[in-house]
Amino acid sequence: MYYFLTEQLAAQPSGIEHAQIKRLQLFKQNHVPAKIFTNAYDRFFHYHATINGLHEHDILNLFDWLQHAETYHGVKKMVKDIKAPGNYDTVITKNNYTDYLINNHVILRIIPFNFAAKQVSEVHFSAFNGQVVQKDFYDTRGFLSFTQFMDQNGGGVVSEVMYTPQHQPAVEKIYRHSGNQYPVTCYRIFNYAGNDWYFDNMNQLIRFVLDELNLKQPQIPDTLLADLDYVYDRPLTWLTTKTRNFLVWHNIHTVDPMNLDGPIYANYRFELDNATKFAGLIVPTQKQANDIKRRFAPKMPVITLPYGYVTAKQLTAAKIPLASRIRHKIIAVARIHPQKNLPDMIKAFQLIQQKIPDATLDIWGYTNDQKLLQQLQKQVADLNLTANVAFKGYSQNLDQVYDSAQLMLLTSLHEGNPLSLIEAFAHGVPIISYATNYGPAEVITPDVNGAVIPQGDYQQLAATAIKYLQDQPLLAQLSHNAYAARQTFSATATWQQWTASSVIQ
Repeated sequence: MYYFLTEQLAAQPSGIEHAQIKRLQLFKQNHVPAKIFTNAYDRFFHYHATINGLHEHDILNLFDWLQHAETYHGVKKMVKDIKAPGNYDTVITKNNYTDYLINNHVILRIIPFNFAAKQVSEVHFSAFNGQVVQKDFYDTRGFLSFTQFMDQNGGGVVSEVMYTPQHQPAVEKIYRHSGNQYPVTCYRIFNYAGNDWYFDNMNQLIRFVLDELNLKQPQIPDTLLADLDYVYDRPLTWLTTKTRNFLVWHNIHTVDPMNLDGPIYANYRFELDNATKFAGLIVPTQKQANDIKRRFAPKMPVITLPYGYVTAKQLTAAKIPLASRIRHKIIAVARIHPQKNLPDMIKAFQLIQQKIPDATLDIWGYTNDQKLLQQLQKQVADLNLTANVAFKGYSQNLDQVYDSAQLMLLTSLHEGNPLSLIEAFAHGVPIISYATNYGPAEVITPDVNGAVIPQGDYQQLAATAIKYLQDQPLLAQLSHNAYAARQTFSATATWQQWTASSVIQ
């Protein structure tokens, strides 16, 4: 089994999670067994998986596995199923909760899921002093998943017990009160293989579960791809069973993206120092691989493999003529995060709009930094661009966005090799990008399907965009050339690179 290791699977997945989902689909198409493995507890895990088009056999969560709930299908607990206190005297029902009171004290609160108003999400139990003493949390599939027991002195969590769908205790987390903090001091696994097991941190628990999974088929060692390497690098070095372990770096390795000989992040230093314990390091571009080999000469193979690809459906999709797209529509696919350097993009767009008044810029991506979003919105307002620039948020499907755009911009300070570059070309959208480490220079052919601009030169980025947008025949040729690159990034070509590597056996 191939496991792609990450922390969580969100309703709005990160770039890493998007890459994992794409890779999982590629493996399934080629009949190679694989799952996305997550270690963070999440009672919404299966709900989020469904939103992302995944099935229960595509995913595995550490706690879900310990709770024996990987394939649970049963009766869902509804609000009406929660027993009211026998001596309550008042009930108050609002849109998002129901309270049962005794002598004006809230004793029981029932909170439904926001996507299913009649299904129980949480039940809170309170003492007559107003302190919540216990909180029950339900899995989206309907069973009581875990209970929190609260510290009556400060209201923090002192322990949590996670249950099987049959309401048997499976895992206990014990917390220690330290000032305003409640760090986890112990994980207890109940009755596993006839014994209780104790672990003092998440790293040890991850190691234990990955070893146990590997023992299910000892004749075929699991292959583990640590996409969230800083979460998994230490547990992988502690495994007691034989596995094939690969690190997967999704971003630049230096703290200063402009200084490739500068300090590197601590997790990368640990991994390079322990290189002999890994079967290889996977990176998305040859330039990054060359830089790593030149500087560190690591004692493990450095493997360049694509993280994204063009689906068979999009490979044969009809080409959208430039005249059928929204004239002078520019897009960016970038979350609201300092890494994406969106202030530069907005400054560039101001120059574009001065020359092309009907130009518009749509920025698609979820918000990591609410304060930054407010700053960007103020920047747009101060430049009188509110009618031309829109922050569109996250979308599960960007096909129509790409198909209506004439141009895409990228101004990131650093990248690994963003999936949006391949997605844009798959839809015939030329790209103008900063010469970011890493990715754009390996994907874009200047003046063939876009342009690569010196890092930080937003004025040249704007001048290039103006040149393309004002010359629609040239832009049409760039779009045609972008479509032509689809074959290079096809699923077939991508899988050939994976099978030619040491990762696939």
